[in-house]
Amino acid sequence: MFSLLIAPDFPPEFFANWHMFNTQLQRALDTTIHLQTPAGYREQQELLDSETVALVYANPFDAGSLMRDKGYIPLAKPDLPSDQVLVVANAQSAFAALGDLPADSRVLITANRDMESIGLGVLQGSAITADSVQWLHARTFTELARRLMANEAEIGLFLASSFRSLNAGTQGSLKILFETEFEDFGHVMLLHPDFADQADKLRAALVGMVQSPINKMTLEDLGIAKGFVAVAGGEVGKVETEADAVETEAVEAEADKVETDTEAVVEQETVAEAAVAEAAAEPAESVENTAAAPTAEAAEPEQQPENNDFNPTQGWAFCPPFFRLKRLSNPQPMVQRRFANILPTSKTLLNTISTACGLDKD
Repeated sequence: MFSLLIAPDFPPEFFANWHMFNTQLQRALDTTIHLQTPAGYREQQELLDSETVALVYANPFDAGSLMRDKGYIPLAKPDLPSDQVLVVANAQSAFAALGDLPADSRVLITANRDMESIGLGVLQGSAITADSVQWLHARTFTELARRLMANEAEIGLFLASSFRSLNAGTQGSLKILFETEFEDFGHVMLLHPDFADQADKLRAALVGMVQSPINKMTLEDLGIAKGFVAVAGGEVGKVETEADAVETEAVEAEADKVETDTEAVVEQETVAEAAVAEAAAEPAESVENTAAAPTAEAAEPEQQPENNDFNPTQGWAFCPPFFRLKRLSNPQPMVQRRFANILPTSKTLLNTISTACGLDKD
Protein backbone atom coordinates (compact mmCIF):
# COMPACT_ATOMS: atom_id res chain seq x y z
CA MET A 1 0.00 0.00 0.00
CA PHE A 2 1.20 3.48 -0.89
CA SER A 3 0.72 6.67 1.09
CA LEU A 4 0.26 10.07 -0.56
CA LEU A 5 0.98 13.25 1.39
CA ILE A 6 -0.32 16.58 0.09
CA ALA A 7 1.55 19.70 1.24
CA PRO A 8 -0.71 21.94 3.37
CA ASP A 9 -0.55 24.78 0.86
CA PHE A 10 -4.20 24.74 -0.09
CA PRO A 11 -7.36 26.11 1.55
CA PRO A 12 -9.86 23.64 3.09
CA GLU A 13 -12.17 23.74 0.07
CA PHE A 14 -9.50 21.84 -1.89
CA PHE A 15 -9.56 18.81 0.44
CA ALA A 16 -12.51 17.11 -1.28
CA ASN A 17 -10.77 17.54 -4.64
CA TRP A 18 -7.60 15.89 -3.32
CA HIS A 19 -9.64 12.96 -2.03
CA MET A 20 -11.18 12.59 -5.50
CA PHE A 21 -7.72 12.82 -7.06
CA ASN A 22 -6.49 10.06 -4.73
CA THR A 23 -9.44 7.82 -5.62
CA GLN A 24 -8.79 8.26 -9.34
CA LEU A 25 -5.05 7.59 -8.93
CA GLN A 26 -5.85 4.37 -7.04
CA ARG A 27 -8.00 3.22 -9.95
CA ALA A 28 -5.28 4.02 -12.46
CA LEU A 29 -2.71 2.05 -10.45
CA ASP A 30 -5.07 -0.65 -9.21
CA THR A 31 -3.65 -0.33 -5.72
CA THR A 32 -4.59 1.18 -2.36
CA ILE A 33 -3.24 4.65 -1.55
CA HIS A 34 -3.62 6.18 1.91
CA LEU A 35 -4.13 9.94 1.61
CA GLN A 36 -2.48 12.19 4.21
CA THR A 37 -3.43 15.87 4.43
CA PRO A 38 -1.51 17.38 7.36
CA ALA A 39 -3.08 20.47 8.88
CA GLY A 40 0.22 22.36 8.98
CA TYR A 41 3.89 22.21 8.09
CA ARG A 42 5.09 20.98 11.48
CA GLU A 43 2.69 18.04 11.24
CA GLN A 44 3.94 17.39 7.71
CA GLN A 45 7.55 17.36 8.90
CA GLU A 46 6.71 14.99 11.75
CA LEU A 47 5.06 12.57 9.30
CA LEU A 48 7.99 12.69 6.91
CA ASP A 49 10.48 12.14 9.74
CA SER A 50 8.56 9.30 11.42
CA GLU A 51 7.11 7.36 8.48
CA THR A 52 8.09 6.13 5.03
CA VAL A 53 5.76 8.27 2.95
CA ALA A 54 5.77 6.86 -0.58
CA LEU A 55 4.42 9.87 -2.50
CA VAL A 56 4.75 13.52 -1.52
CA TYR A 57 3.19 16.39 -3.42
CA ALA A 58 5.80 18.85 -2.17
CA ASN A 59 6.03 22.59 -2.53
CA PRO A 60 9.33 24.07 -3.78
CA PHE A 61 10.39 25.09 -0.27
CA ASP A 62 10.53 21.41 0.73
CA ALA A 63 11.23 19.60 -2.54
CA GLY A 64 14.94 20.41 -2.70
CA SER A 65 15.72 19.26 0.83
CA LEU A 66 13.62 16.08 0.45
CA MET A 67 15.61 15.14 -2.65
CA ARG A 68 18.97 16.07 -1.12
CA ASP A 69 18.48 14.72 2.40
CA LYS A 70 16.09 11.80 1.95
CA GLY A 71 16.76 10.76 -1.64
CA TYR A 72 13.23 11.39 -2.94
CA ILE A 73 12.83 10.95 -6.70
CA PRO A 74 10.92 13.51 -8.81
CA LEU A 75 8.13 11.96 -10.87
CA ALA A 76 6.00 14.75 -12.32
CA LYS A 77 5.05 18.38 -11.85
CA PRO A 78 1.94 20.38 -12.76
CA ASP A 79 1.89 21.76 -16.29
CA LEU A 80 1.74 25.34 -15.05
CA PRO A 81 3.80 28.52 -15.32
CA SER A 82 6.54 28.79 -12.71
CA ASP A 83 5.35 29.64 -9.23
CA GLN A 84 6.85 32.63 -7.41
CA VAL A 85 7.54 33.89 -3.90
CA LEU A 86 5.66 37.00 -2.78
CA VAL A 87 6.68 39.46 -0.08
CA VAL A 88 3.37 40.68 1.32
CA ALA A 89 2.43 43.37 3.85
CA ASN A 90 -0.77 44.62 5.44
CA ALA A 91 -2.54 46.88 2.94
CA GLN A 92 -2.67 49.66 5.55
CA SER A 93 1.09 49.64 6.25
CA ALA A 94 3.41 52.43 5.11
CA PHE A 95 5.70 50.01 3.28
CA ALA A 96 5.78 50.25 -0.51
CA ALA A 97 8.97 48.34 -1.37
CA LEU A 98 11.63 46.09 0.17
CA GLY A 99 13.84 49.10 0.81
CA ASP A 100 11.25 50.51 3.22
CA LEU A 101 11.51 47.57 5.62
CA PRO A 102 13.48 47.99 8.88
CA ALA A 103 16.39 45.63 9.50
CA ASP A 104 14.69 44.05 12.53
CA SER A 105 11.44 43.31 10.69
CA ARG A 106 9.20 40.54 11.93
CA VAL A 107 8.73 38.13 9.03
CA LEU A 108 5.94 35.55 9.00
CA ILE A 109 6.79 32.31 7.21
CA THR A 110 5.51 28.76 7.07
CA ALA A 111 7.60 26.09 8.78
CA ASN A 112 9.07 24.57 5.63
CA ARG A 113 12.51 23.02 5.59
CA ASP A 114 14.33 25.65 3.48
CA MET A 115 12.01 28.57 4.10
CA GLU A 116 14.37 30.76 6.14
CA SER A 117 17.30 30.36 3.73
CA ILE A 118 15.14 31.02 0.68
CA GLY A 119 13.49 33.93 2.49
CA LEU A 120 16.83 35.63 3.14
CA GLY A 121 17.65 35.30 -0.55
CA VAL A 122 14.35 36.86 -1.57
CA LEU A 123 14.85 39.71 0.93
CA GLN A 124 18.34 40.68 -0.22
CA GLY A 125 16.99 43.97 -1.56
CA SER A 126 16.14 45.06 1.99
CA ALA A 127 18.11 45.91 5.13
CA ILE A 128 17.09 42.58 6.67
CA THR A 129 19.93 40.16 7.50
CA ALA A 130 20.20 36.76 9.16
CA ASP A 131 21.28 38.48 12.39
CA SER A 132 18.57 41.13 12.44
CA VAL A 133 15.44 39.33 11.20
CA GLN A 134 12.74 38.10 13.56
CA TRP A 135 11.19 34.93 12.12
CA LEU A 136 7.61 34.11 13.09
CA HIS A 137 6.13 30.76 12.04
CA ALA A 138 2.60 30.03 10.84
CA ARG A 139 1.02 26.59 10.43
CA THR A 140 -0.44 27.39 7.01
CA PHE A 141 -0.58 30.23 4.49
CA THR A 142 -4.16 30.90 5.59
CA GLU A 143 -3.00 31.46 9.17
CA LEU A 144 -0.10 33.55 7.88
CA ALA A 145 -2.50 35.86 6.04
CA ARG A 146 -4.74 36.19 9.09
CA ARG A 147 -1.85 37.13 11.38
CA LEU A 148 -0.48 39.61 8.85
CA MET A 149 -3.89 41.27 8.69
CA ALA A 150 -3.72 41.53 12.51
CA ASN A 151 -0.37 43.39 12.23
CA GLU A 152 1.61 40.67 14.01
CA ALA A 153 4.48 41.17 11.56
CA GLU A 154 5.78 43.70 9.07
CA ILE A 155 5.72 41.22 6.17
CA GLY A 156 4.96 37.63 5.26
CA LEU A 157 6.33 35.32 2.55
CA PHE A 158 3.84 33.44 0.35
CA LEU A 159 3.88 31.08 -2.55
CA ALA A 160 2.09 33.03 -5.26
CA SER A 161 -0.23 30.10 -6.00
CA SER A 162 -1.22 29.85 -2.33
CA PHE A 163 -1.74 33.60 -1.98
CA ARG A 164 -3.98 33.72 -5.04
CA SER A 165 -6.07 30.85 -3.74
CA LEU A 166 -7.10 33.01 -0.75
CA ASN A 167 -10.52 34.64 -0.92
CA ALA A 168 -10.85 38.08 -2.48
CA GLY A 169 -11.47 39.81 0.85
CA THR A 170 -8.25 38.47 2.35
CA GLN A 171 -6.21 39.38 -0.71
CA GLY A 172 -7.71 42.87 -0.65
CA SER A 173 -6.51 43.38 2.93
CA LEU A 174 -2.93 42.70 1.92
CA LYS A 175 -0.52 44.16 -0.63
CA ILE A 176 2.40 42.68 -2.57
CA LEU A 177 5.72 44.49 -2.09
CA PHE A 178 7.83 42.17 -4.22
CA GLU A 179 7.44 39.14 -6.51
CA THR A 180 10.27 36.89 -7.69
CA GLU A 181 10.80 35.98 -11.34
CA PHE A 182 11.75 32.30 -11.09
CA GLU A 183 11.74 30.26 -14.28
CA ASP A 184 11.14 26.79 -12.85
CA PHE A 185 9.76 26.86 -9.32
CA GLY A 186 6.72 24.95 -8.17
CA HIS A 187 5.15 21.85 -6.68
CA VAL A 188 6.46 18.45 -7.68
CA MET A 189 5.31 14.87 -7.01
CA LEU A 190 8.14 12.98 -5.30
CA LEU A 191 8.65 9.26 -4.71
CA HIS A 192 10.46 7.73 -1.73
CA PRO A 193 13.61 5.82 -2.80
CA ASP A 194 12.26 2.61 -1.21
CA PHE A 195 9.72 2.52 -4.07
CA ALA A 196 12.14 3.41 -6.86
CA ASP A 197 11.18 0.29 -8.83
CA GLN A 198 7.65 1.74 -9.18
CA ALA A 199 8.82 5.12 -10.55
CA ASP A 200 8.02 4.56 -14.24
CA LYS A 201 4.58 3.12 -13.51
CA LEU A 202 3.64 5.98 -11.16
CA ARG A 203 5.00 8.66 -13.50
CA ALA A 204 2.97 7.28 -16.42
CA ALA A 205 -0.20 7.16 -14.29
CA LEU A 206 0.19 10.78 -13.22
CA VAL A 207 0.88 12.07 -16.74
CA GLY A 208 -1.99 10.03 -18.19
CA MET A 209 -4.67 11.23 -15.76
CA VAL A 210 -5.58 14.21 -17.92
CA GLN A 211 -6.68 11.86 -20.72
CA SER A 212 -9.82 10.84 -18.80
CA PRO A 213 -12.67 13.41 -18.93
CA ILE A 214 -13.64 12.65 -15.30
CA ASN A 215 -10.07 12.92 -14.07
CA LYS A 216 -9.61 16.12 -16.07
CA MET A 217 -12.52 17.72 -14.18
CA THR A 218 -10.80 16.91 -10.88
CA LEU A 219 -7.53 18.35 -12.13
CA GLU A 220 -9.31 21.53 -13.20
CA ASP A 221 -10.84 21.84 -9.73
CA LEU A 222 -7.31 21.60 -8.31
CA GLY A 223 -6.09 24.34 -10.65
CA ILE A 224 -4.09 21.90 -12.80
CA ALA A 225 -6.23 21.89 -15.93
CA LYS A 226 -3.40 20.63 -18.17
CA GLY A 227 -2.46 17.86 -15.76
CA PHE A 228 1.09 16.71 -15.02
CA VAL A 229 4.26 16.58 -17.08
CA ALA A 230 6.99 14.05 -16.45
CA VAL A 231 10.14 14.97 -14.57
CA ALA A 232 12.83 12.41 -15.38
CA GLY A 233 15.56 11.51 -12.95
CA GLY A 234 18.03 13.54 -14.97
CA GLU A 235 15.95 16.67 -14.41
CA VAL A 236 16.43 16.69 -10.65
CA GLY A 237 18.75 19.66 -11.00
CA LYS A 238 16.06 21.69 -12.78
CA VAL A 239 13.57 21.06 -10.00
CA GLU A 240 16.05 22.14 -7.32
CA THR A 241 17.81 24.92 -9.20
CA GLU A 242 15.68 27.94 -8.30
CA ALA A 243 15.34 27.21 -4.57
CA ASP A 244 18.98 26.21 -4.23
CA ALA A 245 20.15 29.28 -6.17
CA VAL A 246 18.24 31.62 -3.86
CA GLU A 247 19.49 29.76 -0.78
CA THR A 248 23.07 29.86 -2.07
CA GLU A 249 22.85 33.60 -2.75
CA ALA A 250 21.69 34.18 0.83
CA VAL A 251 24.53 32.07 2.25
CA GLU A 252 27.10 33.82 0.04
CA ALA A 253 25.77 37.24 1.07
CA GLU A 254 26.19 36.34 4.75
CA ALA A 255 29.68 34.93 4.04
CA ASP A 256 30.69 38.15 2.27
CA LYS A 257 29.45 40.17 5.23
CA VAL A 258 31.44 38.04 7.69
CA GLU A 259 34.56 38.30 5.49
CA THR A 260 34.22 42.08 5.27
CA ASP A 261 33.77 42.39 9.04
CA THR A 262 36.76 40.13 9.64
CA GLU A 263 38.97 42.16 7.30
CA ALA A 264 37.96 45.33 9.11
CA VAL A 265 38.86 43.84 12.50
CA VAL A 266 42.22 42.58 11.17
CA GLU A 267 42.98 46.03 9.77
CA GLN A 268 42.09 47.65 13.10
CA GLU A 269 44.27 45.20 15.01
CA THR A 270 47.19 45.86 12.62
CA VAL A 271 46.92 49.60 13.21
CA ALA A 272 46.79 49.10 16.97
CA GLU A 273 49.73 46.70 16.96
CA ALA A 274 51.78 49.22 14.98
CA ALA A 275 50.86 51.90 17.51
CA VAL A 276 52.00 49.71 20.40
CA ALA A 277 55.28 49.00 18.61
CA GLU A 278 55.76 52.73 17.99
CA ALA A 279 55.08 53.49 21.64
CA ALA A 280 57.51 50.82 22.81
CA ALA A 281 60.16 52.24 20.48
CA GLU A 282 59.85 55.78 21.86
CA PRO A 283 63.29 56.69 23.24
CA ALA A 284 63.42 55.75 26.90
CA GLU A 285 66.49 57.97 27.18
CA SER A 286 64.25 61.04 26.81
CA VAL A 287 62.56 60.04 30.04
CA GLU A 288 65.95 59.31 31.63
CA ASN A 289 67.34 62.68 30.47
CA THR A 290 64.36 64.42 31.95
CA ALA A 291 64.99 62.66 35.25
CA ALA A 292 68.69 63.71 35.17
CA ALA A 293 68.00 67.39 34.38
CA PRO A 294 69.69 70.17 36.43
CA THR A 295 68.40 70.36 39.97
CA ALA A 296 67.62 74.08 40.04
CA GLU A 297 64.21 73.49 38.58
CA ALA A 298 63.79 70.24 40.47
CA ALA A 299 64.03 72.15 43.72
CA GLU A 300 60.95 74.08 42.83
CA PRO A 301 57.57 72.74 43.97
CA GLU A 302 56.21 70.05 41.65
CA GLN A 303 53.79 71.57 39.16
CA GLN A 304 50.53 69.73 38.45
CA PRO A 305 50.03 69.15 34.71
CA GLU A 306 47.48 71.32 33.02
CA ASN A 307 44.27 69.75 31.77
CA ASN A 308 45.60 69.46 28.22
CA ASP A 309 48.75 67.56 29.25
CA PHE A 310 49.41 63.96 30.24
CA ASN A 311 50.78 62.84 33.55
CA PRO A 312 53.68 60.40 32.94
CA THR A 313 53.44 59.15 36.51
CA GLN A 314 49.99 57.73 35.69
CA GLY A 315 51.38 55.63 32.83
CA TRP A 316 50.54 57.91 29.93
CA ALA A 317 54.14 58.32 28.66
CA PHE A 318 54.10 55.22 26.44
CA CYS A 319 50.44 55.31 25.47
CA PRO A 320 50.02 55.24 21.63
CA PRO A 321 49.64 58.74 20.20
CA PHE A 322 46.10 58.23 18.89
CA PHE A 323 44.92 57.33 22.42
CA ARG A 324 46.39 60.46 24.02
CA LEU A 325 43.24 62.17 25.17
CA LYS A 326 42.96 65.35 27.17
CA ARG A 327 43.62 64.61 30.80
CA LEU A 328 40.41 63.94 32.71
CA SER A 329 39.80 63.41 36.38
CA ASN A 330 39.31 59.69 35.65
CA PRO A 331 40.69 59.00 32.16
CA GLN A 332 41.02 55.23 32.26
CA PRO A 333 37.39 54.18 31.57
CA MET A 334 37.21 56.54 28.61
CA VAL A 335 40.42 55.18 27.10
CA GLN A 336 39.26 51.64 27.66
CA ARG A 337 36.01 52.42 25.88
CA ARG A 338 38.06 53.66 22.93
CA PHE A 339 39.99 50.40 22.97
CA ALA A 340 36.77 48.40 23.09
CA ASN A 341 35.36 50.27 20.08
CA ILE A 342 38.47 49.83 17.99
CA LEU A 343 39.28 46.25 18.98
CA PRO A 344 35.99 44.53 19.73
CA THR A 345 37.34 41.00 19.20
CA SER A 346 40.92 41.13 20.52
CA LYS A 347 41.08 40.94 24.30
CA THR A 348 44.75 39.89 24.21
CA LEU A 349 45.74 42.95 22.22
CA LEU A 350 43.55 45.13 24.45
CA ASN A 351 45.44 43.87 27.50
CA THR A 352 48.76 44.53 25.74
CA ILE A 353 47.85 48.15 25.03
CA SER A 354 46.41 48.57 28.53
CA THR A 355 49.71 47.38 29.99
CA ALA A 356 51.67 49.76 27.76
CA CYS A 357 49.47 52.63 28.89
CA GLY A 358 49.42 51.67 32.54
CA LEU A 359 45.66 51.03 32.53
CA ASP A 360 43.55 48.52 34.40
CA LYS A 361 42.70 45.41 32.34
CA ASP A 362 39.28 44.83 33.89
